[in-house]
Amino acid sequence: MLPILHLTSKKISNKKFFYLGSNKDINSRIEYFDKKKYLVDRIEMNMNFTDVRKKVKYINSKNYSNIIIEHSPNLLIQFYLFFKFGKIIYRSHNAEFYHRIHIFICNLNHFLSGILFKNKKNSIKGILVIFYVTFIIYPSHIIRFFFRDLLTSLFAKKILTNCEWETENYWKYLSKNKALTATPYLSGKYIKHIKDVDKIKDEKIITISGSSHPNPISVDQIVKIGDLLPRIKEKMGQAFDEIKFIVTGTVPNGVLEYLKRKKINEYKNFFIFIDRDLIVNFIKRESILDEILNSEPLKSFNLLNEKNYNSFYSLLGKSSASMFFSDKGYGFKNKSLEAFYTQNKLILPTKLSKRFPHHLNKIIYEYNSVDDIIKIFKNLNNEDFTDIDINNELRKESFHSYDKVFT
Repeated sequence: MLPILHLTSKKISNKKFFYLGSNKDINSRIEYFDKKKYLVDRIEMNMNFTDVRKKVKYINSKNYSNIIIEHSPNLLIQFYLFFKFGKIIYRSHNAEFYHRIHIFICNLNHFLSGILFKNKKNSIKGILVIFYVTFIIYPSHIIRFFFRDLLTSLFAKKILTNCEWETENYWKYLSKNKALTATPYLSGKYIKHIKDVDKIKDEKIITISGSSHPNPISVDQIVKIGDLLPRIKEKMGQAFDEIKFIVTGTVPNGVLEYLKRKKINEYKNFFIFIDRDLIVNFIKRESILDEILNSEPLKSFNLLNEKNYNSFYSLLGKSSASMFFSDKGYGFKNKSLEAFYTQNKLILPTKLSKRFPHHLNKIIYEYNSVDDIIKIFKNLNNEDFTDIDINNELRKESFHSYDKVFT
C-alpha cells in the first residue's frame, strides 16, 4: 500500500507547544498511524504560502494513497493544494465561522471593559493596534474563515471534524456527505505524564484553566471569574471559604487588573498557579521572567508554584473539579480529558456542555445560574467517579472514523 502524506505545522515538534490543544489532537492521529503501521511521510512547515509551496513543490500525489492536512489553511494555500493534488483530507480545527464570531464578541467586551488597554503600557501606537485588531482584524476574520471553511467543503475529499455537535450543526450545512466525526483523544504520549499522578483529594479544589497562549476566548474564561465569584461568595457565606480556586495558564495584565477591580485578589482562597516553563514559552525571554513574577498586578495575588505542585498535572491530581466560567468557543476542549484522567468532574455552562461529546456526560455538572453553581459545589465529591475509560471510548470511535478514511 502506498504511504500517506501528512502535512502539519512545525509546532508539532516544538517542545514549547507540547501542551497546546491542537498538538494533542495531531499527536492522536500520529498514534493512529503508528498503531496501524501505516507508512507516513510527514512534512512540517510554517503555514504560509511560500513555505508550503517550497515544501510540496516536487511532490507527486500519485505516490500517496491519501494526503491529509491539519486544519484548513488560508484560501491561497487551499487553491494551490487543490490544483496540485486534487481533493485531499482536511482536519478541521473548529466550526471556524461560529468560533470567530465568539472571538470578536469576547474581544469587543474586553475592549469596552478596558481590559485590552491594561495589557501593555499605553502609547499611541499601542492604542491604534487595539482599535485595529478589535474593529478590523477580528471582524474580517469572521468573513475570511467562513470562506475558508466553505472552500474546504469544496476542495476536500473528506473532512475530519472534532466533535459530533460540529458535524451535525455546522459542517452538514457546508458539506454533509464529506464530514466525519473524529473526536480528539489523549494519546499515550500525554497519558504517561498523567497516570502516575497522586489523585488523593485532601481539599476541595476547583481549577480554572486558561491557556498557555492567551486568546480572547481563553481570556473570557478568566474574566468571568470576576463577574461570578463575588456573587457566589455572597450567597454561600462561610461555606465559600472551604473551597480553593486555582487559575492556571498565562493571565494577561489587563485581566489581572480587572480581577483586582473586582477585589478577587483579596480572597484568601483564590490562587494563581505559576508554571515558569509555560510563562517562558509565552514571553520568549527568560531574562525578564523574574521581572514579570515580581511585577504588579501579579504579585498582589496569592501565587502557587512548583513548590506547591510539581506540575499542572500534579495540581489536577489534587483538584476535585475543572470549571469553565465562559460558554464561548467551539471545538473540543481536550483539557476535559486531562480532567478525566485526574478524576476531576467538569463544571460547565449548559450551552458549552451541549457541544461536548456525550461520553463526557458521566463527569459533567451543568449550570445556568449562580444557584446552580452553589448546589454543585455543595454536592461535589469524587466518590462516584466513573470507572469507564472515556478517553478510550473516544479513541475507539476515532479509530473507526480513521479506518473509513484511510483504509
